[in-house]
Amino acid sequence: MSHELTKTDKMAYVGETPWHGLGAVLPEGADVETMANAAGLTWRVNKSKIRVVDGRVIPDHFGLVRSDNGETLDVVGRQYVPTQPREALEFFERFAQAGEMNMETAGSLCGGRWVWGLARINGPRFLGKGDELRNYCLLVSPNVHGKSLVIKQTSIRVVCWNTMTAALGKTVGRNGFETTPANWSMRHTREFDAEMREQAGTAVAQAVGLFDGFVEQAERMASVHFDRERSLDYLKTVFRLNQPELDEQAEADRKVRRSPMLARFETALTSAPGANTDAANGTLWGAFNAVTYLCDHALGRDADTRLRESWLGYREVIKGRALKLAEEVMA
Repeated sequence: MSHELTKTDKMAYVGETPWHGLGAVLPEGADVETMANAAGLTWRVNKSKIRVVDGRVIPDHFGLVRSDNGETLDVVGRQYVPTQPREALEFFERFAQAGEMNMETAGSLCGGRWVWGLARINGPRFLGKGDELRNYCLLVSPNVHGKSLVIKQTSIRVVCWNTMTAALGKTVGRNGFETTPANWSMRHTREFDAEMREQAGTAVAQAVGLFDGFVEQAERMASVHFDRERSLDYLKTVFRLNQPELDEQAEADRKVRRSPMLARFETALTSAPGANTDAANGTLWGAFNAVTYLCDHALGRDADTRLRESWLGYREVIKGRALKLAEEVMA
């Protein structure tokens, strides 16, 4: 993964060097204070009144402002309660301890609008020789209006650092918890308490189950032969390049977009890290990972955008579509 991070974004990690090759390396067992300092997450998020040019204050609207550089991260309402970066890491440490995990990586994206951390859940799994999958919990604490602190299960294919996130369901619908079954999350209205610790343990159990299910799907994909023609049809369906257009100009525009996409896909299919492993070479697993490789490493204007979109945005949707289509192929 390339690493065009903003000047204000930093990260820190424990253990082996992560995929981006950046960040401060920390000793095993590093505490939250050490990790927060190394990852540059010691600043605070302040709610500041918004004044217009004539000096009047805009009622019930506040700017989220970084304490260290004065940058405004977003505009929020009166009831919004910021989660401080240090508090987010402390929350995640408790979450990790509840699930017998160790926090490995922490950092920020987009100038501090997204504070994140990764904790490994259990031991690796292998598809054939050298194709290693790891299971993580991903925490994202946004300093963005309308977004909640969220924790997801994230599978990582180590050979090329492709990621696949999965939603953690939840059953509690009161005291600040979301009620939709999209992700385990917490609104910016409360602190970590006993009820949330219980939910954290439940989420970890769900993450383990989701990873086991994904590994089973990967093993099945690795057993399905997929030649170049089938792989290209798969790509076109995933990115909806084969949908009929409304007029000739729209079709012409789509052909322009289609050519570089297909070329990138073919390159990923044959030359991306891990493309020639026993599990991926000429298989549905290889075609699926060519899609995830594009999403995580090739598409988008910079690494900030790719990482955020792969975890939380449109590219996460694309990867989910790719997995669903693979399931249909294997049905």
